[in-house]
Amino acid sequence: MNSFDPIQQKTWVKQIMSNSVVSVDSSVTVTNVAKMIKDTGVGAVVVLENNFPVGISRIGILQ
Repeated sequence: MNSFDPIQQKTWVKQIMSNSVVSVDSSVTVTNVAKMIKDTGVGAVVVLENNFPVGISRIGILQ
């Protein structure tokens, strides 16, 4: 990222983030996560272990 780009400096994460957060337990199968992503239309899901975020899974890595 170019730290001198005036557009990036004026865009807040909250302006482009999604409010629809989908999470799954790390024990869920990849097939079920892929279906969940497709069904909900989100770009990624937060992966949890013991209710603590440990990763993110995106549709691109599941195809």
